[in-house]
Amino acid sequence: MKKAFYKFFIVINLLTISALVYGQDLKNRLVLNFYDGPNLDGLSMEIRTLENVKYIFSADISDKSKYIFEYPKRLYDSISQIDLGFYDEKYAVKNYIGFSVPFKEDTVTCAGCLFSNKDIVLDLTYLKTDVYPNSIRINPSTGSVERVTAKRHLYSPNDIDAELLVSAVSMESGFSMFNRSPKNKGKTYTTMLEEGLNLIQMFPNSSTLLKKLFSTLNFYKESADIKPLFEAFDSDIQSSPTGQQIRRYQEAKFDNLSLINTSTRKTEKVIPDKSRATLLIFSASWCIPCHQMIPLVNQLYGQTKEKLDIVYISIDEPQTEKLWQQMIYDGTIIYRSLSAMDNVKDVKRNYLVDLIPFSYIVGADGKYRSINIRKKMHTSNL
Repeated sequence: MKKAFYKFFIVINLLTISALVYGQDLKNRLVLNFYDGPNLDGLSMEIRTLENVKYIFSADISDKSKYIFEYPKRLYDSISQIDLGFYDEKYAVKNYIGFSVPFKEDTVTCAGCLFSNKDIVLDLTYLKTDVYPNSIRINPSTGSVERVTAKRHLYSPNDIDAELLVSAVSMESGFSMFNRSPKNKGKTYTTMLEEGLNLIQMFPNSSTLLKKLFSTLNFYKESADIKPLFEAFDSDIQSSPTGQQIRRYQEAKFDNLSLINTSTRKTEKVIPDKSRATLLIFSASWCIPCHQMIPLVNQLYGQTKEKLDIVYISIDEPQTEKLWQQMIYDGTIIYRSLSAMDNVKDVKRNYLVDLIPFSYIVGADGKYRSINIRKKMHTSNL
């Protein structure tokens, strides 16, 4: 009896271990059938996560028209976008795939889309190629910015994946991007909030919209503005890993990290005096728009210095840190300056810094909100 029990126990454990190992290797498959269009030799899949980590996957090509991509299923919750493309070194041309899908009585397009968390097969009909002669590319070897020609090869899928559709609709509408998207030009902040809420109510179970909301949390004037949008999602979406992060963001107060003072090289808190409001400005030596904003910061400081502290946080990496130090020493930046050089990724993730220049206003109560110094309506009530 004991032998039989032990055999049964061993078999069950082996099955459990096999299931765990197999679970770790579960993959989503994206199959693209190209029936016509340009040569796509070298086409690869680039996955960018919410933490801004990139993964590149090559295709299994059974023939010239069929590309099969696989990526780990466990990655899905952290994916912010999937790019399909390749770079032509000979002609310095960045090629990428775009999708055109019907929506209501129109069509919407996207590149850098998301797909549903399952195997997807798309039969694609070639529509056209759009050429953008003055585009930029980050050289993966050197990290330098290069001017290149970009070509978007636009295809129409025979079957519409739900998340692909939402990706296109949200891109066309400028969802959660506010004035950073030309689609929202001339719209008021309130109108953009209402349009965002309407879109979520139309697609309440979309992980694409949830991830876009998470990626743009710092674009909202108040954390309270996020609440009705988040609550419009289905409960399962709210309970997802990304949903839990959004919930924590709404409940959290400012995390007062310790960073290195650029001048003294001593470690100190970002905000040493919590009794005063503080303006945090994230910048870098190589950021031209950041430099162009300095006169506005000086003007703002002249108006508010009795009640507002200003702190610059440099996200320069070690190779450019000396340029930032020079800006301090020659008086270009006259405010207290801290360096995130030793943990740039942690600082950017902790404070949700994506693009710079970027600024927060932190109140004495520990509550904080993003602020656009270029916008008078953002600074008029400081």
